[in-house]
Amino acid sequence: MAPPRPLVCAALALLPTLAWSLPHAEPAVHEHAHAKHALDKRAPTLPSGWTSLGCYTPHCGNAIGNNGAQAAATDCNFPCTGNPSETCGAGFRLSMFTSGATPPPVGGGIGPVTSGLPAGWTCSAGLAARTGSLGAHRDNAFGRVFTLELPDNSGLTIESCIASCAAQGFSVAGAEFAVQCFCGNELVNGAVTAPDSDCNQACGGSATEACGGPNRLSVYSTGTITALPVPTVQTTGLPGAWQYVGCLEEPGADRTFPYQIINTNNNTAEACLAQCSNFGYPAGGMEFGDECWCGDLSDVTNNSPGLAPATDCSAPCSGDPIHLCGGAQRLTYYTWNGNLNTWHTPANTGYYQFLIGGVVVPLVVTLGINNKIAMLFVLDGPTPSFSHWVRIGGDPGRLGDWPNFPDFTLPGV
Repeated sequence: MAPPRPLVCAALALLPTLAWSLPHAEPAVHEHAHAKHALDKRAPTLPSGWTSLGCYTPHCGNAIGNNGAQAAATDCNFPCTGNPSETCGAGFRLSMFTSGATPPPVGGGIGPVTSGLPAGWTCSAGLAARTGSLGAHRDNAFGRVFTLELPDNSGLTIESCIASCAAQGFSVAGAEFAVQCFCGNELVNGAVTAPDSDCNQACGGSATEACGGPNRLSVYSTGTITALPVPTVQTTGLPGAWQYVGCLEEPGADRTFPYQIINTNNNTAEACLAQCSNFGYPAGGMEFGDECWCGDLSDVTNNSPGLAPATDCSAPCSGDPIHLCGGAQRLTYYTWNGNLNTWHTPANTGYYQFLIGGVVVPLVVTLGINNKIAMLFVLDGPTPSFSHWVRIGGDPGRLGDWPNFPDFTLPGV
């Protein structure tokens, strides 16, 4: 009859691949033992003084770290390679033994830093619209919750992360995955809190400080933190007659629109679209957070493959983190849903009258910044048109009447 299974099993399924409940890369008692030496607690060959803690496996140490926890004894169901009648853990399960009278404590002694921080910084400041400690936060629940990530630092500590953020003028700092430091002045993308115990990974530069964990941030600030919601497309409060159309796909290496404005820190839908209409363009959009593009409707027809899924436009605006400004090769696309032209005609409109015979009347005009001319002329009929030249003819007596003609149709710009 096979010996009974261990009574305790440690769960590792929720831990990162490189983090284990027991150390396994250090010398002496921290050695990674061979699987054939892991024995069931009822096996007659256990060394004197040793008893089984149950399902934990062939790693060695003096404490249970990285938030290791007990699992069902039946989870440890892999036969040992040296004795198939004995169990040697399983996938992310450890068969654990101890030589002491009581099991070693769970945890590696790491935690939030509450003293020795730069002046004014704390791990327990209030969070706007929420209560309780800042402590641990989930990252990537809806996207990164900080806007700036510093280069990885294998010697990272909470103090060094805060110092780096403070030196750049930021009031919020977060440490993640032992070596990552993030900075900002608020939390974005709908940041949500997590249990403090989730931040259980020791800092790369301090074995006693917690620097977050996988997708977990240890957050510190100089005061109350604002947590901004998940960004959405702005469809209200737009300037003039602008209207949201969708997420527009760019044509590979080319661009849909010809004119670009980079707003590294202040790109918003209002600012971008207002600039497009000021330049006389009826189409525009924002891309990759900080880019503003303007053009004509024909640019979309001729250049863009068409609309992409709305979820492709996921980049927050550089100047408005609660609204979206496109994405990689994607434009949050808007069009002008009204008349772009407002004409101010004086009461007494003048006209050209020929004193001598001729073929044409030469005019000097200046192109606008949008490469267009804002000038009307009259053909042989009453309908005004746009061009670089004026044709002889028309009815001078009616020049003062347009654009009030019943048959007046303004040509496309």
